Amino acid sequence: MQVHTTSKPNRTKSPSTDCQLDLARLLKDELVEAGLTEVDLDENGYVMATLPGNAPAGAPVIGLLAHIDTSPDAPGDGVKPIVHRGYEGVRVELPLNGTVLDPESMPMLKKKVGHDIVTTSGDTLLGADDKAGMSEIMTAVKYLAANPGLPRPTITGVFHSR
Repeated sequence: MQVHTTSKPNRTKSPSTDCQLDLARLLKDELVEAGLTEVDLDENGYVMATLPGNAPAGAPVIGLLAHIDTSPDAPGDGVKPIVHRGYEGVRVELPLNGTVLDPESMPMLKKKVGHDIVTTSGDTLLGADDKAGMSEIMTAVKYLAANPGLPRPTITGVFHSR
């Protein structure tokens, strides 16, 4: 599923666009369905939920947070993700707009040899910087909620927009 969540430059409110609320509503529904408590979506687009813990009294509460929005620096609608399997450490030429990922100018790529990497087609922003974070948080809390016998502290999740 794709949800367009590009922020509006020079925002005057939070969330800066109504499309960010679309994703916030989906997150809220999934958290309720997973059985979390105190699930709330406020007027500023913040989604908050609690997964009660079963750790001894006095255990710390763990907070997990991620942002819903994506940067307005590039288009974020109509994203076409491309998975590059078993990256070989070479230049990656994306099919649109002449975008090239070059390990000589992006040394981080050299550490990804053999890994699968995900890019866009070159004309949009992938938005994975925190949509991946949202996915990780949702996967973790859903798993823990479905397995109540696993020891855990109380976990509070927060998703926000800019």
